[in-house]
Amino acid sequence: MKLPNPHNLVMTNGVKELIKIGNHIGFLDVTELNRNLMAKYDEMPDKVNNGRNDKFFFSFDLKGVKVWAVANEVDGLTVMLPEEY
Repeated sequence: MKLPNPHNLVMTNGVKELIKIGNHIGFLDVTELNRNLMAKYDEMPDKVNNGRNDKFFFSFDLKGVKVWAVANEVDGLTVMLPEEY
């Protein structure tokens, strides 16, 4: 199975709004999102079969907000807030 491409990124409306608000007040932008996502993606194993996180489904911290990255149908990752999952 092909690994999701972390550079092919989709954001839900909740994450887009978080970035928009964060960018407006100067504490968060898309560059920070990408940096945090890539750091966590690089830590994750390629694939696990025991229910643990891997490169297809994992969470990471974004300035104190927990967000999820989930493999999507366009061979990338969708980043979402927990309540959007």
